[in-house]
This record gives sequence, structure tokens and C-alpha cells, in this order.
Amino acid sequence: MTASLQNTPFVRLPNGLAIVEILYYLPDRPLLLGQPFTWQTLDYFPEFPRVRMFLDFWAANIDAPIRDILLAHPLLPKKTDIRELPKVLH
Repeated sequence: MTASLQNTPFVRLPNGLAIVEILYYLPDRPLLLGQPFTWQTLDYFPEFPRVRMFLDFWAANIDAPIRDILLAHPLLPKKTDIRELPKVLH
């Protein structure tokens, strides 16, 4: 290994595009849902620090309570990766 690589600090790069869809209640009408808010960022699987930071910001600064959060990332299992197992009767 060369000397220049040995002295270079390790930099961890984001490993995929995280897409977050937030469904929230309207602040002035708590029984009505607002339109979905979609946000994307490069993030680290499985910790998702940027998504967590954004959700913490939402909770602290936005009056609209969150109902659902959908998260998509290339390293998360997809519906095609999940198969129903045959039922086994005992």
C-alpha cells in the first residue's frame, strides 16, 4: 500500500438513494390528511442518519403530525424479495 493511501482518513460514502414519503395530518384540521410529502437524499443503510435527522427536524419545527412514513432504499428488501411460504398443517 502506498504512503498516500495509508495517511488518508477513511471516508464512508452513502450507499444509496433513500426516498421518504411522509403522510401527515393537517395542523389546522387534525382529522384530514395532507398531500404526501416526498423527499430523497443519499443515505447510509441501515442507520439512515440523514432521514432520522430530517424526521427529528420535522417533529421539532413542523406542526403537522406524521401519520405514516414509507422508506425506499436499494438495500432494503423489496416486495419481490418476500415470498409467501406454503402453509404447513400439523
